[in-house]
Amino acid sequence: FKPNQQAFLGILIACCHGGLVTQGLEYFQSMKNDYGINPNEKHFTCLVDLLGRTGRLSDAESLILSSGFQDHPVMWKALL
Repeated sequence: FKPNQQAFLGILIACCHGGLVTQGLEYFQSMKNDYGINPNEKHFTCLVDLLGRTGRLSDAESLILSSGFQDHPVMWKALL
């Protein structure tokens, strides 16, 4: 089994709803480093949501600014 972008999105959503910050960050890194999958706007938005839900607003803002999607309103809306 080789996960694709959709599989990782589902995993990140599950981590987000479960408040699993460490695991979510690990899966996000694994997606890039182990599977060569470039995260898209949905992956970043999910991770921003995860960080925001757990009170890590500064980390979420830094992620938005470094994501390449900082001009997309949905990224900022994820913090509300």
